[in-house]
Amino acid sequence: MIVQTIIDSFVQLAFFSVIPILWWFFSARKKGKLVSWVGLVRPKFNSKPMVLTVIVLSFVLLLAPGVYLQLAILYNQSCLDCCTEFYYLH
Repeated sequence: MIVQTIIDSFVQLAFFSVIPILWWFFSARKKGKLVSWVGLVRPKFNSKPMVLTVIVLSFVLLLAPGVYLQLAILYNQSCLDCCTEFYYLH
């Protein structure tokens, strides 16, 4: 079961990677590099405070949902309640 899941994930990764690379190779190779065609370009900032602001805001926006969920679980349910809920789902 676990081995089959690992194999399936590698097959999906191969399809996800190979199809865009082949499309770029046959259609847009002469126009630009693969990295820029996919959209991986380095952003250009004029000032360091702007970079710091973007990093902090990104960190907070990505971290906030996880912290909220952890606090909601911590204050609303005990571990025993969570376990018994999943036990009765069988």
